[in-house]
Amino acid sequence: MRADAASVGAGYQPGAVRALDSLLAGLSGLSSIRAAVSSADVPASQVIRIYTGNIIGPATTFSAAAGGAASDARLQGTVTTLAALLRVENDQSVQRAILYAALSAHPPVLAPEDLSSLQQTAGQEVSDLAAFNASASPAEQRLFASTVAGPAVDVAAAEEILAAASPRAPLTTNTGLDAAAWYDNMSITIGDTRKVTSQLAGQVIGQADALRSNAATSLLLTGIAMLILLLVLLITAVLARPLRT
Repeated sequence: MRADAASVGAGYQPGAVRALDSLLAGLSGLSSIRAAVSSADVPASQVIRIYTGNIIGPATTFSAAAGGAASDARLQGTVTTLAALLRVENDQSVQRAILYAALSAHPPVLAPEDLSSLQQTAGQEVSDLAAFNASASPAEQRLFASTVAGPAVDVAAAEEILAAASPRAPLTTNTGLDAAAWYDNMSITIGDTRKVTSQLAGQVIGQADALRSNAATSLLLTGIAMLILLLVLLITAVLARPLRT
């Protein structure tokens, strides 16, 4: 991330640069977040909140800023669609973390604040998916619908509904939910979503490369035309001089 960000500077939209700076600042605290994950003194819910606020939040902001910074309408539309789907993927990751932490706790219970966070993130996923469908082409919508599908995806959705319906009960006993099974099923959902984002990212790269190539060709042709014009002007000026006796 830092290596790719090193080439971003003058000439880029200020909003996108500021969003990228915030993301890089969040990445600087990633080592402490990872240390907190293995610490028994830091609750899992706190680690999730910190990671969501310091890493996922700035990443979402940067994705949106990058879409607005594209000057070509077609490229801007693809980046906007990609940004919406990246937010969906992030929402899924947060849901996986919250419920996995609850199912792994002793006792396995969704605390009120964790239930609220889970429901809020699930609602955000619905909103972000609607934003994706609003900007995606029919082919991209069909790609998502056919890719993010299957038994594991359906089971993960059902498990989350079941957990939210009985948060205070021992989840693993009264509902039959299992931390490892939930993690696996939701990981398949996230992996399927990532397949679609990877294809959209490939489209962005292809469109950007084409625009850069066209711009380079246009610049070359403009330079040749200017050179020809200068030669014509020079020849005209020479011919217009009066001949000496």
